[in-house]
Amino acid sequence: MIMSKTTTKHPFHILTPSPWPFLAACNVFVFLLGVALSLHNFFLGRFLITIGLLSLIYSLFCWWSDILFEATYLGQHTKRIQIGLRYGMLLFILSELMFFVSFFWAFFHSSISPSIQIGAIWPPYGIEAMEPWGLPLLNTFLLLSSGFFATMAHHSIKMYGYTNKKTNFLLNFSLQKDINNFDFFQYKYQYLKNLTKLSNYNSIYKNFLYAICLGLIFTFVQAYEYKIAPFTFSDNVYGSVFFMATGFHGLHVIIGTTFLIITCYRFFNGAFLGRFFFGVDAAVWYWHFVDVIWIFLFICIYWWGS
Repeated sequence: MIMSKTTTKHPFHILTPSPWPFLAACNVFVFLLGVALSLHNFFLGRFLITIGLLSLIYSLFCWWSDILFEATYLGQHTKRIQIGLRYGMLLFILSELMFFVSFFWAFFHSSISPSIQIGAIWPPYGIEAMEPWGLPLLNTFLLLSSGFFATMAHHSIKMYGYTNKKTNFLLNFSLQKDINNFDFFQYKYQYLKNLTKLSNYNSIYKNFLYAICLGLIFTFVQAYEYKIAPFTFSDNVYGSVFFMATGFHGLHVIIGTTFLIITCYRFFNGAFLGRFFFGVDAAVWYWHFVDVIWIFLFICIYWWGS
């Protein structure tokens, strides 16, 4: 629950009571219970999955909206808090890296010394590997281009924020002691009125759109590649490792694309001005992590592994 901003003598954020973490945990339990029941063909399984997933999305939306409001409009996230958030994001990306290391470990364990059960060769006997210079190469170009446009938007946003601190309505608003009478719609009108006058506004907006569109195209190309793949998930260790590694990477692309969409929307609403850069930093860091993982997937699994 969001409360008005109060003056404190320390740089830390004392969290206010919120029902959303508890409700999100309950929704996760309902979702997993539905999955367990569905695996055993109980009639309530799919119903609980749907209810749990929709409720979880709603709870997370409300929870994260409160966090964004506290950080952006209440100014609760001081420089000390933002340093902690950056360390947390970097550690999260490191944990995701270790997650993919397990797939690469399984791949090299099976490919460098293939067992007799798969014909003592790699790719295994009877498996027709994917051609790396077709759709995989196209996807590499799409994802790296998307990362380039995201970086351009990131750089332009930070340059604008640093050079417009004095006229930053949002920063001035966050420093107020009493915000109960704040008119958000008037603020947004003034913000957009000034933002659209910028020479680089269109370039920031277009770069975000290019990055998002290229990420979506990557996902569609990946889905088409799965559709025409000459092997399946159950085709020995090659199919399992291939679909696990590239499939989870595709899931991360979808998450990263959603991250960029939300970042673009927040930019349009004036969230990244003055000192409020962590959101766009986290989105672009995550997107570059997705880029780097795909380069290793392309080199190791598509090219070397074929």
